[in-house]
Amino acid sequence: MSTNSIGFGDHQTALKSADYWRALRALLLALGTVASIALLGPTYGLVAASLTWVPYVFVHPREGLWVTPALVMVASIVSPPEGFQWGVGYSPELVFWAIAICLVFATMLVRYFWSGEKSISKGSRFVSGNPPVAFYALAIVSLLAAIVGVTHGYILPNVAKQLFGCALLCGYFLLALKFAPTQNDIEYVLSRVFLAGTLCAVTYLGIYLYHVPELGFRKDLTILSTYAGGLTVLLMPQILTKGRSTLRVQHLGLAVILFGVPLLAQFKRAIAACVICGFLVVGMRAKSNWRRYTYVAMAFTLFTLALSTSLLNPIGAWFSKYPALQDLFPQDVQTHYSVFLRLEEFRQVLESLGTVPILGTGLGSTFSWYDPYAGVTWEQETLDVGWLYLLVKMGIVGTVVFVWFVCRLGHSALRRPLNGNHLGLFLLMVFHLLQMVADTLFVYFMTAAWAGMACGFLHTLNRGIGAEGTTEVTAS
Repeated sequence: MSTNSIGFGDHQTALKSADYWRALRALLLALGTVASIALLGPTYGLVAASLTWVPYVFVHPREGLWVTPALVMVASIVSPPEGFQWGVGYSPELVFWAIAICLVFATMLVRYFWSGEKSISKGSRFVSGNPPVAFYALAIVSLLAAIVGVTHGYILPNVAKQLFGCALLCGYFLLALKFAPTQNDIEYVLSRVFLAGTLCAVTYLGIYLYHVPELGFRKDLTILSTYAGGLTVLLMPQILTKGRSTLRVQHLGLAVILFGVPLLAQFKRAIAACVICGFLVVGMRAKSNWRRYTYVAMAFTLFTLALSTSLLNPIGAWFSKYPALQDLFPQDVQTHYSVFLRLEEFRQVLESLGTVPILGTGLGSTFSWYDPYAGVTWEQETLDVGWLYLLVKMGIVGTVVFVWFVCRLGHSALRRPLNGNHLGLFLLMVFHLLQMVADTLFVYFMTAAWAGMACGFLHTLNRGIGAEGTTEVTAS
């Protein structure tokens, strides 16, 4: 009896010691991040903060999966890209964003190739699954688009910048498979992203509301809206899951905080995508395959009708009665400047090409189009419409391959009723696809790592790999 008692006591002491060192390590890293930004400023400090995390990520590569989106969310608050406030222009802050992301990405790549074929997961018996064939096709098309850009004589830094987004999408897909091959790993990473997202959301809301008396309710083009909206979507299955009411209330409260970011920032596409995903939550649990596919088809159809018809104009008319809310929802969707300008950009760019090239114009290409509202001609490296970006830069082949990739993931997910973690990640992919009507989300460096990682997690759960662990995201 005494021997067993001593052994149990030693085990408890070891657990307390491990918890103590984990807490101390987290505190030191957090203090290092804050000190870097406070002492060196929001731009150089962001790079220094990334360097603070690099040794930790090198030893624990799984941590890099949540550190990367956390860095972007922190950057959106401490170093907002002022040049992009109206959607166009050059913003020097983004150079430091890219460097900070690249440092963590490079560190994880070193561990990826150093570790060989073995998955990195503490105590895991599972080997990460192979990527689908569509993934390899997407990676090849991305490289081909860069080669086309170089052969067309585009500026190499521009080619490299746009290839960087594609590399993040493909790279973090592979990193997710390797460093988070089980459900427990996925939930751990998502829980850390939730923690970082909640802290950033609370900070953003506090700053926004502090300036309301002076500036009023205003539109703010912050990338945090995309992250906060995506995390809101991830929580939806947890809110509707039968179980402890206290846990559901906690998830609901967290969703309200996160959704407050795109709501106050008047980020219309994120709000609309959240509503569509909310519609899908119930349908994805249906036992019938045809019902699940029908719900997905209805969701995309509803989104298309909302943009192309006057279906939602009565809602806009109601919002227009209140000055503080009139910019949150357009009174007339078709004539609203944001919709009109994107359609105009789409039309002018395609007209300038004459016909869509099979392989596209290549990465690094720039396009000019006339903005009738501002009365100026913009020359842009990126295009506001994500689908147009793919079609122009990568051509018909690249667009078809991208659609093949996301449809492959979606088809695998829809083979059975979805719930919990699995459903949340499927909804997150749908959320990202809906954003593509006004954003190059999957291939833009600000969001490509997050999109690639989420797709990697979804692929893992589709294959049923790493079945140990719960199926719910721990958002605390």
